[in-house]
Order: sequence, then structure tokens, then C-alpha cells
Amino acid sequence: MKSAICKLVGVSRYSQGKHYSKQEVPEENGESYDNYERRTWRNRIHVTRDGYMYIPGNQIAEAVKIGAQYLSLKVKGKGNSTWTKNFRSGIMIMDGIKLPILAKDVPGEELFVPSNGQKGGGTRVPKIFPYVDEWVGIITAHIFDDSIIEEVFTEVLRCAGQLIGLGRYRPGVGGHYGRFGVESIEWRNEQQTMAAIGGVAS
Repeated sequence: MKSAICKLVGVSRYSQGKHYSKQEVPEENGESYDNYERRTWRNRIHVTRDGYMYIPGNQIAEAVKIGAQYLSLKVKGKGNSTWTKNFRSGIMIMDGIKLPILAKDVPGEELFVPSNGQKGGGTRVPKIFPYVDEWVGIITAHIFDDSIIEEVFTEVLRCAGQLIGLGRYRPGVGGHYGRFGVESIEWRNEQQTMAAIGGVAS
């Protein structure tokens, strides 16, 4: 077991679209659709307990796992076996990236999108989505599968940033938002990793 401390830098706009329902955020009496949307759209933001926008760790982890599947790199000495299953079960990113902007200050862009949230849907309605144009942050990827070597992890992480992306309208679903670059990776051995996880758990 080892861990990788990765500094990531956004290279295109990052937008969020967290789902919320009218059961969670009820309409006010007699409120129109437009007024409801303008009052509640910031519920699409992932927010820390102290009110800041953040990028969830599981969002980054999923991008890495999809990146491994996208590349389908062969495992040397194992025929046609690829690294996909190793990444699917062998990595964990516990914490996300807290951005230096309060949710109440995050700007939004208004778009006409399918009312059912499905691509190609017939009826379109205006919705407002939160975004940031620049971001940078550090994540820790815990690698439980010791067969995942540093060179392979680095290549998969770079693929995740360039071709899979994060958030709404990312490259992995046909968009161009949410791309990121990998500025640096610092590796920790098993003893350092266990100490770090213990610190988080306590």
C-alpha cells in the first residue's frame, strides 16, 4: 500500500450540477418556475460545512477509474489483462478539494437544458449552473493494490484530467468543462500512508 499526493490544476471551466428535489427544497407559496430556479440554483453546489464550494473526492476517484478503463493499458506479463480492475477496486480518494470561494459567491451560467435532465430530451427549460473558471488543489490517492506502479498511476491520472474530466459537461460525457492538469505527484510509502490514514480516522 502506498499513496500519491497530487497537485491538480484546472485548465478549463469547472461546473457542478448536484441533484436536488422540491421535496428537499420546497417551493414557496405561488412561486413560479423561474423564481424557484433563481432562488434555489446554488443547491447544485457541493458545499463544505463552513460554506465553501468543494470538488468531491469520489468525483476525482471516478475520473481516475474511468481513465484506466479508457486507456486499457496492458499489464506486462499477463497477456491481454489490463489495469482497469486494479484501479476499480485498488484506489481510494477520501478527501476532495476545498475551493477558496464561498458557495454564496459562486457565479452561475443560465442555459436551456432538457427538463428531464436527459440528453436529447424534448422540452427545454432555463437552469442555472454554478461554475469556477480557475482552481487548484491537492488530493491524496490511497493505492491499496501494490501492483499499480507509479508510472501507470501517473499516466492514468493525466488521462483522467485531459480526457475524462470532472463535474458537469466534462469531456467524458461529450463536453469540454472540468479538464485538469497534474502539476506534481509526491509518493508516500506504506508506513507514511498508514500514519496519514490513522490521522484522518482519529
